[in-house]
Amino acid sequence: TFLGRHWEASPYVSDSFPYAGSMGETAGQTVPKTSLTPVAASAATSLAPASQLPLKALIRELDPTDELDLEIQLSTSFQQIQGLHPTLARNELELWIEKIKASGSSLPTSIGMMNQDASAAIRWFERGAREGCRDGAYFAAEHHFLSNQARMAVPFLNQGVDEFADPRAQYLLGIFFLHGHGGLTQDYLQARTLLELAIDAGNTNAYQELAMMLEKGLGGKIDLRAATNNYRLGAQAGHRYCMARYANALQNGIASMWRNPAVTEHWAHLAKKAPKSELQTRVRKLRPHLYR
Repeated sequence: TFLGRHWEASPYVSDSFPYAGSMGETAGQTVPKTSLTPVAASAATSLAPASQLPLKALIRELDPTDELDLEIQLSTSFQQIQGLHPTLARNELELWIEKIKASGSSLPTSIGMMNQDASAAIRWFERGAREGCRDGAYFAAEHHFLSNQARMAVPFLNQGVDEFADPRAQYLLGIFFLHGHGGLTQDYLQARTLLELAIDAGNTNAYQELAMMLEKGLGGKIDLRAATNNYRLGAQAGHRYCMARYANALQNGIASMWRNPAVTEHWAHLAKKAPKSELQTRVRKLRPHLYR
């Protein structure tokens, strides 16, 4: 595994704290302990059955540490919900499970996304990870990172990279190697490899760090032209920091860039209005001086 010489793997389970995060590839913000992130809420809505009200009541009664068959528990609970006919309840449950499976998610992970109790939600994500769900592993990892429990994130990132080649996990694990975070030994070459894999797989967050590494000469020679190109790609993908850095390159003619005041002002203006990503903001705080 990527972590073989750096980390002694622990089981994909832990005692954890309320969830707060951006779910990786979309800008988000820290949320109160009793709610999920906007992205999690959106994902929950897309996977929710038609009658969400009884489902939420049902979910509150489930225990993520209970290893009994979830479908059996849900079927029994659906039929006990007052005011919902047993046949309709069962049909709705079956449709919901089919939707979840078709999405590539798992039942525990989906319950976690819909759970309004954030501390319970993370345990559902961890259960999803144990059962081999890619989203469960990533959501658990990102939670631990954003909750300042980076060491607890590493096993889930390891799972995401090794089992699923998940670009979100590749990005965040690359960050850990870049900054020597989560108990890992700092390794610029490993960081660059993971960031490039993440970009190749479509994770645009990684442009920020790869460009910074090229600009600073971390893990190789300084390459301002390549750095500027990555800032441009990140800016075009909507990332605030990349917009600002690309505007700076245009303004100062870095890497022989053609100075164009109008284009510079365009990107500078977009940078000021672009939404902040909680994940990327937290990443830059690991070693702020590198991002100046």
